[in-house]
Order: sequence, then structure tokens, then C-alpha cells
Amino acid sequence: MAFSATKSVKLTPLLCMTLLLCFQSGSAKTIFVLGGNGLLGAASMERLIEKGDSLMVVNRGNWYWDTSDLILPFVTSIRCNRHRSLSECPDMNFLLSGDGKDVMFDAVIDFSSFEGKHVADVLEVLHDRIDRYIFISSDSTYEVCMKNHSKPTVESDAVRPIPEAERIIYSQKDVYGHRKLEGEEVLEAQKDGGVPFVALRLPDVIGPRDNTYRWWMYQLWIKLSDYLDRPLSVPEELNSRPLSFVYSYDVADILIYLLDAELDVYNQAYNLAMEENPTLTELLKEMATFLDRPDIQIVMNKNSMTYLWPSEPSQQQYDVSELSASDEGWSSALYLFPSVSLGAIETSKAKRVLGWTPTSLTEAVRKSIMFFEEAMLSSDFEGERKEIKRSLLLHFSKDHVRSLRGIDIMYPKHQNIHQEL
Repeated sequence: MAFSATKSVKLTPLLCMTLLLCFQSGSAKTIFVLGGNGLLGAASMERLIEKGDSLMVVNRGNWYWDTSDLILPFVTSIRCNRHRSLSECPDMNFLLSGDGKDVMFDAVIDFSSFEGKHVADVLEVLHDRIDRYIFISSDSTYEVCMKNHSKPTVESDAVRPIPEAERIIYSQKDVYGHRKLEGEEVLEAQKDGGVPFVALRLPDVIGPRDNTYRWWMYQLWIKLSDYLDRPLSVPEELNSRPLSFVYSYDVADILIYLLDAELDVYNQAYNLAMEENPTLTELLKEMATFLDRPDIQIVMNKNSMTYLWPSEPSQQQYDVSELSASDEGWSSALYLFPSVSLGAIETSKAKRVLGWTPTSLTEAVRKSIMFFEEAMLSSDFEGERKEIKRSLLLHFSKDHVRSLRGIDIMYPKHQNIHQEL
């Protein structure tokens, strides 16, 4: 069973021995998790805890949404900033010396390596102590490669230019994608005689507990449109572009499958996405239907596009600067999805090899909307509501009094919470 801790581990010789016995007893798998506290990590940890696996979760100690109750009590929490080597984190000492050095891991699930050096560090520190490595990658990797067709992107499109000068130019197109691909390349370079690995290339992830707040922002933009000043709009450039999304709990389920899968499916990358490839307009209309706004008007904005990454917590999690440009004239074509420019990805390989059967777009939209509607009313998420309302007022409202009144009308259980703004 999983070791229980309510905060970062306080290491003692007795605890080290308890951990050793806990992680090596029974039939549960022992998994070393990097990250595990965001949208995708929370869904995956929830599934793995239900399954009964023993989880050692390494992150900076930030537990978003309700994960301090949902996840933290049922895992061993190790505090470590990935800007440092794992070997330099005090909470890792017990794993690297004494009895702890004999603890073996059935798998690493890596949500939080954003550079090749992060992956290399894990392999070096846990050398010969891990049986398989599951790396959460991104369809952003294709942004720095030489895709030469207009069809949905396939795994074999992840090829960097050969000339060094051209490779550098491509790598600057998407720094996040460049660094994620570096992580894959580190795993690929060691596969002969090294740790078997899988790289899961994910498009924009949707689902409960999204701490980028992008979905939540669109949801409120639709629900509160009568009380906001920026009309619901889509950049004209995105109006007809098919997109890919993936539901967080579908990825959690495939992780569980991969923990027991035969190794002949390893040492490869897989695209994971829903069957449907909606345009942004179609996605917003689907959301509007569930929000009882099926007739809402969506404006096609011909102005320059501005990608909005709205929440401070997301910046802290992903270590990126504010991506939204100043828009004092409220004229730019603001959008929150997609995060890539190449459109949809192809998932036939995952279907054929892994038996990938994703949730339908309609069901994923329904479940996501239910969570964030409840989040607007639950006493558990007052901090998150404070952040989303600040972003809403900043980017969508000129008349803050009217917008706050609209929130009270649409979510009437919280009449007196705006003084915190």
C-alpha cells in the first residue's frame, strides 16, 4: 500500500526503514513520479492511488486545487526544485544513501522535465534502479521539426533539420517544444542497453483542475458574456483549423496500461488525442451548449492574434513569462487554445499498438464544465476563484462593477466575496 504523509517528508532512520519495507512489500508497483500535482498529474495520481500503487512524488511542494487532500495524504512527498539536480535536494538523501539506496522503482512517470538535462539527471541519479520510464512530452515538439505535409501530424514528423544553423532557427520557433524534444532525445540516445522508455506527445489537455485556467477562462467568457466588454471571438486564422485535445483521465488510464505493458511497445513515441478534431469555433459552440448559451454569437476577429496565458499559478508551474501582450485598445484577436500552430495530430499508432480508446469530445467537455461550474460555488476553491476573477477583469472587462455583479447573478451563492479583489 502507499505510504501516507501530510507534508514533505521528515527523514529519520526509522522512516527510511518504513519506506524501504513499504515500497518493497506486496504486489503494488513502486513508482517515482516527477510533478504529479497539476491537471494531468492529479488525474493520474488519483487513478494510481485507487489502484494501490506506492507513489513517491517529487515536486516543489505546491499542491494545486484540492490535491493536498486528494493526493498528498496517500503518497510520499519529496520536495525538490527541478532547477537543481535531484542529488542536491535534501529530501532525496535517504534514497541515495543507507538503506534507501536499495529501493527499486518499477517505473518513472515524468510530468515535470522540461529540458533534456532534467531527464538526464533522473537517469543519472536513479541509475540501474528503474525498470521503465514514461515521459510526458508534447505535440509542441513538432513545432521545431520539418513537417512537410498538411495532414494531421504523425510521430515520424518529429525530425529536426540536419544543418546546425537551420536547426537553431527551428528550435527558436517554440522553446518549450525544443526542450521537450531534448528530453525525448536523451531517452532515445540511451535506449540500447538503457531504460526502456515511452514518450507521450500530448496536445492541449483538458479536464478538471486545469491550473493554466485556459478552459475555465473560456467557460466564464461564454457564461458571463452579457456582463463582459470583450465579445466572445475567435481569430479568423483559427476559424477553420482542425485542432487536437486530450482528456486528462484518458492519459491517466494509458499510464496504468503502460505500467504492465510488454516492453516491445517501449522505446517509441505516441500521439494521444481525442477522435474529434474540432475547430476552436466548434469547441466553443460545444461548450456553449452545455452552458445553456447555444445561440451565443462568436465574432471572427481579423486583427493580429494575441495568445493569452492568463494565470499566475500557471506561470509558476511552467516557468514561462507572461505571454499575453498589452491590448489597451481591446482590438487584438485574443485566444487561449491552441498552444501550437500545426493543427491536429494523428493517433492511429496509439490505437493500433496501445489500444487507445479516448473519451468523446462531448463527454470530456461535459465533465470539464461540471468541474469548473462547481468550482465557482465550492468553498474549497476560493483562492482559485480569486485568481480567475482577476484575470477575467483584466482581459475581458472595462466595467468591473457590472462584471462582478454578473458573477453574483450567475453564481448567486457567493454574494460577498469581491472585497478580496
